[in-house]
Amino acid sequence: MPRSSNMDRAVKQFSRATGLQYRNCTNWEKEGKISPFQPVPDASSPSQKSFEAFVVHVIAEALRDKQIDSAILGIKKVEPRPEGPIFHLHPEMADTIVSELLPVFDSDYGGVRGVPGLRPRRYHNGRLALADASSGSTVFLQRNHKNGRDETWRPSILYGAPGTKQIWLDQNQLTLSERHELHYWRSDLEPSASHLRDLLLSRVLRRPKIVDRAGASHGWANTFTHSYFDLVIESCCGDDPRDISSDFIESGLLSGIEEIDEKNIASSIHSVNMGFGSANICVRRLSPGPCRITPERIKGPFEEIRKGRDIR
Repeated sequence: MPRSSNMDRAVKQFSRATGLQYRNCTNWEKEGKISPFQPVPDASSPSQKSFEAFVVHVIAEALRDKQIDSAILGIKKVEPRPEGPIFHLHPEMADTIVSELLPVFDSDYGGVRGVPGLRPRRYHNGRLALADASSGSTVFLQRNHKNGRDETWRPSILYGAPGTKQIWLDQNQLTLSERHELHYWRSDLEPSASHLRDLLLSRVLRRPKIVDRAGASHGWANTFTHSYFDLVIESCCGDDPRDISSDFIESGLLSGIEEIDEKNIASSIHSVNMGFGSANICVRRLSPGPCRITPERIKGPFEEIRKGRDIR
């Protein structure tokens, strides 16, 4: 019996959003893991969503406009398993991402950098498991090269400047400073808005290839957040924000969220906001016209980024 056109469309959306090959996405569909309503599987629990949301919050702030080859979140593709996604990292950004995620106390900053509570748990054949010490929520990282998974990869940790303490080395419990940071993460928004932020950011993390469209012109984009509230994906030119937001919506970014009416989302050639109140995903383009940045000016920043990957 042939598959419905809606299911075919869902499989294609799944592949375009995650970077997985179409045949692998077809297998997920046969196993009942995707649907036309939700082409990309969600995280399995509130704690898993919150953990993934903090991961993308840190990556977006850390990378800013220092990406390579349009891997805006440093991710080439993702296997969005509900209980713990597997992220296939860009080979030249993998070590930086691990270093930025591991929590450290920065005395100059006066707080925790990285994901509070995150701890390395398992390493096997080039795949690293990072878990939340309080909930057990997990993400898996592996570095990819042109021939596939790099089973010899062992992250080279950038230990940071003097005045930082590697609190991720304490495997047994959360530090007081981590507990404070998590308190602000959970309490800066109303409970309903906090839940929505976690869901939206987790879903964005599971759709890296849509995010990458913002880097179509130059290979990088500007990513940042306002406190713990939102995520902004900004480019100077390139793909129309309305097209990128349409990809997000078709992939199920807003599925099942009663607070958001897709018909009322304000959009323009410059900016689209997808969310409710402070819990929001913003896709922004600064210029609708041709960009003045030449290929020579694009090449320069890439060379500088590749010379030194400590971007903190």
